[in-house]
Amino acid sequence: MHETSLSQSILRAVLAELQRIDPPPLRLKRVRVVAGSDHPVVPDHVISAYATEAQGTPAEGSVLELSIAPMLGRCTACGWRGEIADFACGSCGSLDLELERRDAVRLQELEVEEADGEGGR
Repeated sequence: MHETSLSQSILRAVLAELQRIDPPPLRLKRVRVVAGSDHPVVPDHVISAYATEAQGTPAEGSVLELSIAPMLGRCTACGWRGEIADFACGSCGSLDLELERRDAVRLQELEVEEADGEGGR
């Protein structure tokens, strides 16, 4: 299942980032991740798999927020660039589009509880 391998990759990145924080946080509260629109995932499945994978790790109990970035492209008919809806040019309506790959998954933010009560990173 693609969602499980994606959640495992996210968890590995989160745990590596947590190790870089000095002093270590009391706990991880929230993880924000952005996936490109080319990623064929069901966000709820990734979130559920992450919660399962995080059990017994320093990320246990943290909430994963996964958002999907919009698909971007360029119209070869008129040169328009932007967010593609309905696989048509946003300017002239042409279907002759070049898609810009957006398949990266990016760890955007970790929200942690620090010893002094502060949060964020």
